Amino acid sequence: MEDLNIFKKKNTIAIVFHDTELSSGATRSMIDIVDSWIADEAFSLVAIFPSTLGTAIDYLQAKGVTIVSSYFILNDVLYPRTIRQTLGYPKRTYKWLKGYYSTVTKLARKLKDLHVDLIYTNTSTTHVGAWVNKSISIPHIWHFREFGEEDHGFTRIWGNLFLYHTISKYTNSLIVISKALKAKVEKRTQVPISVIYDDLSPGYVQEQPNKIFSDRPFRILMVGTLSFGKGHMQAIQSVELLVKKGLHLNLSIAGKGLEREVLEQYVQDKQLGSYITFLGQISDMNALRRTMHLGLVCSRCEAFGRVTIEGMLSSMVMIGSDTGGTPELIEDGETGLLYHWNDVADLAEKIELLYNSDSLMQSISKKGFKSALQYTQGRCAEQCKALIFENLEG
Repeated sequence: MEDLNIFKKKNTIAIVFHDTELSSGATRSMIDIVDSWIADEAFSLVAIFPSTLGTAIDYLQAKGVTIVSSYFILNDVLYPRTIRQTLGYPKRTYKWLKGYYSTVTKLARKLKDLHVDLIYTNTSTTHVGAWVNKSISIPHIWHFREFGEEDHGFTRIWGNLFLYHTISKYTNSLIVISKALKAKVEKRTQVPISVIYDDLSPGYVQEQPNKIFSDRPFRILMVGTLSFGKGHMQAIQSVELLVKKGLHLNLSIAGKGLEREVLEQYVQDKQLGSYITFLGQISDMNALRRTMHLGLVCSRCEAFGRVTIEGMLSSMVMIGSDTGGTPELIEDGETGLLYHWNDVADLAEKIELLYNSDSLMQSISKKGFKSALQYTQGRCAEQCKALIFENLEG
């Protein structure tokens, strides 16, 4: 009887977000979980953000979630630096240290006032949840959604040793979003690790059972941050090879990032502007995907790859690299195709195979859609909720 009481009590959970925008994959993934928790009234929720403005804040406020803006440093990570950024590193380090004390003191006081029972950190790029755990000793769950250097090209300000020391001392449970990510993390910490694949909102489901793949140009889509680790240059160069062979196709690139200028210059130099389009940030991805035949995920090491599932749910055929968590989502030749990462010729060969076979596209599209539906059933939200209750009981 005593065991059931914990489920009857409505606990207050504070979630630390690393940014404030719904367009961020990690933030969107966490909000998909939060939507499920709100729907079943599992918890009282508090959302902690590093600033006061953003589409994610607006969204959660409209849902009745309590918002706390703490002004902590956006990320505890560094991307490849310019000379100017390198010279500014000591200043950033000072701000980081200053932020440590001010954030912990103010935030811990606020969370005490709100009677928060557990803190839940979304992404490995901020230590704020661990700091709060150290300060007021409430359970801390840390949800890792990225490899770091392998997928996003960033390094940790204090290095991996500091990160895993922090985990070991101030974290009760870790969640990772793929077996591939677990294989990396479990070598460095004894904290219990759960593999929980992401949920996606049912709003992404838009089956097109009669989708036509034979019309031309053959429309290819690549979605995500424009950074080296995402492999956009491989996609561009594969299209370059296929254009030379006379294939009638177009590659659309949706997203923004530091690599855009480099990529656009390459397209210009190679006179590929008629075949490759940079769309920037797109607000209605569902509408865009409905017009596309094929999606590419060329990441060096995708931790999960929600873009893969989003594409499948739009009846697109997906090609992904054979690294990281992507092979856990794509059964090669059945629900999609895999290619050898950084092998442009292999990627071009896979695209050409699909270009020339409407029947193969139809078959993979249907199987991919069916496979992707499992990620819209709220399993992630339920598994995360169970882990929260487990930690509250402990």
